[in-house]
Amino acid sequence: MSIDINKDYFRMSFRFDKKTPEEFGLTHLNKTSNRYIDVSDNSYWIQRKLYDFGWGNENGFMRHQNLSFDELWCLLVESKLEANRYGAAYVILNEYPEELLSYLDSLFDNPNNNISDSMKEAFEILGLEEVRNRCETTGKSYEEVNREYEKWKYVSKRVKEILSIK
Repeated sequence: MSIDINKDYFRMSFRFDKKTPEEFGLTHLNKTSNRYIDVSDNSYWIQRKLYDFGWGNENGFMRHQNLSFDELWCLLVESKLEANRYGAAYVILNEYPEELLSYLDSLFDNPNNNISDSMKEAFEILGLEEVRNRCETTGKSYEEVNREYEKWKYVSKRVKEILSIK
């Protein structure tokens, strides 16, 4: 995988402690753009709302490059940078719920898979112990939505089992 888990891909506030781009070490690229730059490394960033700890989505920025589900999963599970983990979780939940469901389905189907402590932490960050359909439902039949819900229900059950064996 071509992602560096020690590099910051997300910058976010925690308890809304930062609001302006300058507080994140960024400056506007230009007045007509929604892109920002970190002049220390010339990296480009876009502003976006990020993880919700329960009081609303945190302020934040995401490095301006499209990350795949696998790259985001790698950040979530392997990065020690808190902003990377929570930023990746937010994007996975909002942009890749079907891929997440498929990944977890295959993970739990194989009893030989070793679930690491960092993967358990990822399950908790994603809130997977809660039973709910995280997939988009618009345009799907009742049967499709119900089928996905049942899969998420199974995921929740397995996650609760896994987390209870700390």
